[in-house]
Amino acid sequence: MAESVASSSTTMDTILKELLAIKSSISSLEHTLSTNTTEVQGLRNEVVKFQISMQSTDARLSAVENLIDKIPDNSQDIG
Repeated sequence: MAESVASSSTTMDTILKELLAIKSSISSLEHTLSTNTTEVQGLRNEVVKFQISMQSTDARLSAVENLIDKIPDNSQDIG
């Protein structure tokens, strides 16, 4: 009977150690997930900034194209 109690105690200690290791792994994963979430949010912000920049560039390009279209075509007069 004493062997059974000692064996149960050892088994319980082993299970407790495994549970603590699992808890530590979960905590580490939670930290990694939090860090990754922050990084993803930062990347999303950069994408939005880039999209705004591209819209501004497109608007400027359209304005330049409109100005070019207004330049009279004098190529017939050359020559």
